[in-house]
Amino acid sequence: AIPAGVLFVGVSFGAGYVLGGPANEARQVHGLGTAARNIPAALLVGGQNFDDPNVAIMVILVALVSLILLGPLAVLAGRRQKSNQQSRPTSAANP
Repeated sequence: AIPAGVLFVGVSFGAGYVLGGPANEARQVHGLGTAARNIPAALLVGGQNFDDPNVAIMVILVALVSLILLGPLAVLAGRRQKSNQQSRPTSAANP
């Protein structure tokens, strides 16, 4: 179940990143937004449509996997964005 969750999150991130547009910042945001699932909605749909308790367990497992994988990616993207902003000269400093 864990490899399936990792694959699902990875493919979701990849799809959002590839389809995110030409700007690197936009691709990162789209990748993270696509891979981050709406956990309460998934639990509601799974609970209403399936009687098997393993469905809820799988939804929660994928949510945990996504937090473990996407958290560090978001921090890394934020650090990269911050370093890019600091390395660019501002127009006020260079008239």
